[in-house]
Amino acid sequence: MVTNLTSKMHKDFEPILTARSHDPHALLGPHQAGGRPLLRVFRPFASTVSLRAGSEDRPLQRVHAAGIFEWRGELPPAKDRILVAAEDGVKIVFHDPYSFPATLTQDDLYLFNAGKLHQAYRSLGAHVRSIDGVDGVRFTVWAPNAGRVSVVGAFNRWDGRVHAMRTHGASGVWELFIPGLAPGELYKFEIRNHRTGQIFVKSDPYGAAFEMRPSTAARVTRENVFAWNDAAWNK
Repeated sequence: MVTNLTSKMHKDFEPILTARSHDPHALLGPHQAGGRPLLRVFRPFASTVSLRAGSEDRPLQRVHAAGIFEWRGELPPAKDRILVAAEDGVKIVFHDPYSFPATLTQDDLYLFNAGKLHQAYRSLGAHVRSIDGVDGVRFTVWAPNAGRVSVVGAFNRWDGRVHAMRTHGASGVWELFIPGLAPGELYKFEIRNHRTGQIFVKSDPYGAAFEMRPSTAARVTRENVFAWNDAAWNK
């Protein structure tokens, strides 16, 4: 059942539903509402979404027909915050990407904007990470003229509404950690120009691997951990 919401709340949802939001974390993920914890999730393909508590799945309430669900009550820590969505008759188990903090440091952003981040590839692009014990991939891209940037791939049906990124102020840098993704996933960035509203789907300029041409999607890969054995020769 869809809750009757005020027109103001429906208006607040519009940037998410129309993929125009530059700050999806302001609406999605964990919040406080009336002094109580609130978790808001956007799953446009889901018929139901539940929060897993031990062996029990507790249903979230659908508050918008387009796929916005809410849980009001006690929340486990982000690392234990497991959601279960029913999509096309298939159960999908995942962690909420909007429950995890940004990981780029202010030093990284300062050096990048000053043109002094000499190893920018370590900060930008797709990097396999573990945050609070949850494995996933952190995506980062510089798109200073964007009004919205999303990560798209087969994991979200190439739908730019699903994994909108957060912007780091006026730096032009966007970031999102997506739990559960692993090396081998193909991805691109969907970018909405904030002046014209045009939508572009772009390859990652800091991508470490790509699919075979003529296709152009970047591929998530682990960092090179090759062990060099030339210390004696260098000496």
